Amino acid sequence: MPPHRRKAVIDDVVDSAVDALFDRGAELIDRMRQPAVVAVPPPAPGVEKSAVRMCAACRKKFRTDAMEMINPRNTFGLCPECFGFLWEAGKRILTAQRAQQRVNAPVAAPPPKPRKPPWEVLGIDPDASADEVKKAYRKLAAQYHPDTVPPGSPSEEKQRVTELFMEVQRAFDVMMKVRKAPT
Repeated sequence: MPPHRRKAVIDDVVDSAVDALFDRGAELIDRMRQPAVVAVPPPAPGVEKSAVRMCAACRKKFRTDAMEMINPRNTFGLCPECFGFLWEAGKRILTAQRAQQRVNAPVAAPPPKPRKPPWEVLGIDPDASADEVKKAYRKLAAQYHPDTVPPGSPSEEKQRVTELFMEVQRAFDVMMKVRKAPT
């Protein structure tokens, strides 16, 4: 097997092992968060503090008062070392999930910029006649038409002029609808 292929296989195995370890840690933390798991409950009647419990992770035996968390339904719990490890693993998993959510989160569109009233765009009075609206429109349309941009100009300039022309067109349409509206 070529060295680069062997390295890829080893990387895959290591990634799988790390993923399995974190999954097991996350499952254990989830089980500990269930109502049946409590932080060092008072000893049950007939159970002494010196009773021996087994760590669910490392399988070592500890006294009840030395355990970090204990499941009251069985003899298992977590020793402080395993609890600390799983706590840190859970925080890292949660941090990674939140980072992934931020990366995958849709980018919010910027709010639309407020538009000027149509009579301000055309440079006329709000109560101008239809002839005055047409005259102002023709003047601004000739000034901001996209075809008036010289060839070789930057694309930003053509885009700016196009946007201005569209704004003038919108203002003209709005003003003419109002002028032609039945009274």
